Amino acid sequence: MSMVLTLLRNPGVKKEAKRQRLSGLAKTEEQWGATCTAILTLLSVFSVSLQIIVTGFPMAKDTGVAEHGSYSAKDYTDPPPEPLFDAVELTKWSFYRALIAEFIATLLFLYVTVLTVIGYKSQTDPAKNVDGCAGVGILGIAWAFGGMIFVLVYCTAGISGGHINPAVTFGLFLARKVSLVRAVMYMVAQCLGAISGVGLVKAFQKSYYTRYGGGANELADGYSTGVGLAAEIIGTFVLVYTVFSATDPKRSARDSHVPVLAPLPIGFAVFMVHLATIPITGTGINPARSLGAAVIYNKDKAWDDQWLFWVGPFIGAAIAAFYHQFILRAGAVKALGSFRSQSRV
Repeated sequence: MSMVLTLLRNPGVKKEAKRQRLSGLAKTEEQWGATCTAILTLLSVFSVSLQIIVTGFPMAKDTGVAEHGSYSAKDYTDPPPEPLFDAVELTKWSFYRALIAEFIATLLFLYVTVLTVIGYKSQTDPAKNVDGCAGVGILGIAWAFGGMIFVLVYCTAGISGGHINPAVTFGLFLARKVSLVRAVMYMVAQCLGAISGVGLVKAFQKSYYTRYGGGANELADGYSTGVGLAAEIIGTFVLVYTVFSATDPKRSARDSHVPVLAPLPIGFAVFMVHLATIPITGTGINPARSLGAAVIYNKDKAWDDQWLFWVGPFIGAAIAAFYHQFILRAGAVKALGSFRSQSRV
């Protein structure tokens, strides 16, 4: 009774008690809000975890063979395999436009890179009493090859696919990305372009060209034939494997920037391989590049070693095609699953 009288006589005390009561209600409401937020967060985490357990990670939506031979959904579309022989291609202007693009691209590639090699040897020629460390060096030569591939693939990818290399064309043919007709004609255009490009170098700098080896690929002294062949196989494997990975339709579907950046890893692959194998074979990994230099230079050593720069790259390209298509893309597993499902019918 006395407390009530005190509150009536002292309005300030009454207001203070009301304020404390409202403050307590506000704190209680804030605590309930935080609790509800925590509960909702836990439910969301649980829901996502359950979805991952049931359906797998979003990036794992590739086509796979289930236990009973069925296939899971995928978020990309593989292009259909090209026919082995397609005579209709010979009637299309786009086919001949692609051949011209391959010819010009390989011509420019050989012109710039062989000039770089000859220029480096000229700048470091001991007979001229120049600094042995002058010139662009092996690093600069590797940059010239890798940089030109980056530029030319970027320019021609939308026209011919930007092969610029018979080994790349051969690997894509084995993977059924191009027909036999297109593959053969691409290789012819690439070889003719390479010969023409090196011919321009000799026409402009004939004395330097002959004196400094013409940029021809030869097995270096001190290395066995087996080492040179292995260097070409592994180097071409790196290049063709990069081409398959950079142009994979699955990667393109999930990363919209990949088609634009595809020439970059391909150019870097060429750059890195050159750093490793220039001291061994001068780095072929491109039969057209080796053939063009050998035809114009026309010396016995270049011709004696020419087979290395065809057999090695073609073996490396075949291994890369098999590895990407049948191991990474599980082509063999898909085929086996399809066979099993058909045998149960």
